[in-house]
Amino acid sequence: MSLRRISGTAFALFLLLSAYATAQTTPPSGRLSGVIVYQPESVPLIYAHIWIHELSGKSSFLAQPDRNGAYSIQLPEGYFFVLIGAPGFAPVTKSIWIREGKPIVFSPRMSPDEENQQDGL
Repeated sequence: MSLRRISGTAFALFLLLSAYATAQTTPPSGRLSGVIVYQPESVPLIYAHIWIHELSGKSSFLAQPDRNGAYSIQLPEGYFFVLIGAPGFAPVTKSIWIREGKPIVFSPRMSPDEENQQDGL
């Protein structure tokens, strides 16, 4: 096998791997994080749910707080609606814009949902 044929094969392999690496790169992203707590007492709400929906409707994401009420999620760049809910608490919403390298902190203090509580259940 000649040196020219080996170098041609190596060059073709290099181009193929470069194209694959370019196709596999992840889109720019940013991080949304925060701590969810019960307002009057600053007690972590570990049973809260975080729903994140892209404005275009193409993507949605879910996050759960840890035992300290903290959550963190990596999101692609874009405009999102965030809804945080927990049983017995009024939901909290926020619109956010995720940009690469710009972390967003959203730490709502949730209040009991007194308006919709039902007696006798």
